[in-house]
Amino acid sequence: MVRVLRREPLIAALPASHPLTARRTVRLADLRDEPFICYPARHRSVVYDTVFDVCQQAGLVPSVAQEVGETATPVSFVAGGLGVALVPASVRHLKVTGSQFRPLAGTTREVQLAVAVRTGEDSPHVAKVLSRTHTLVGGPR
Repeated sequence: MVRVLRREPLIAALPASHPLTARRTVRLADLRDEPFICYPARHRSVVYDTVFDVCQQAGLVPSVAQEVGETATPVSFVAGGLGVALVPASVRHLKVTGSQFRPLAGTTREVQLAVAVRTGEDSPHVAKVLSRTHTLVGGPR
């Protein structure tokens, strides 16, 4: 069973020294020539699919410089100047030195953040983790 916890907009993660950090918002077209740090294409995540869909709708194909699997890794790579990334808005709370976040202009696409649990799972430990997860992310119970 998959339970959607909440929906979040995608935002741009930029190196702190990037000229686009001077703007309040970033258009996807402004990222056309940038190397992208992305979630992996293999074992696709909903974030991967949403990033590529939103880019395609804006008329660009991201030039993937690096694929990474962990949530904090794209921001760390961005902070190191290896490229830019589109990430769920909650990632901005990681506060990685050397990175800046900007909302995307011209798109209202959101990514669903979800949790998967085996059907019929009745462990009190799993129930406690689910309850705590819902409390932390503000999702419905």
